[in-house]
Amino acid sequence: MPVSESAAKAAQQELTERINALPISLTVRDVSEFLGICLTSAYKLVSEDSFPKVQMKGVKRIVIPKTKFVEWYLKNES
Repeated sequence: MPVSESAAKAAQQELTERINALPISLTVRDVSEFLGICLTSAYKLVSEDSFPKVQMKGVKRIVIPKTKFVEWYLKNES
């Protein structure tokens, strides 16, 4: 197997493991850590209308469903 194929396979496996390790419901901090961005940038990202989140009326806490986050991530990965 060529080195580039091996590296791509290892990268895909690492991504799969990182995704599997995420909780079912993510916090903004979880998103920040997964993406490797500061918390302020994560809050800005989460505030975008196109970002998947659940925010209940009258509650400040923001919850990001894992499945929706993964879909968003894979769509915006490149």
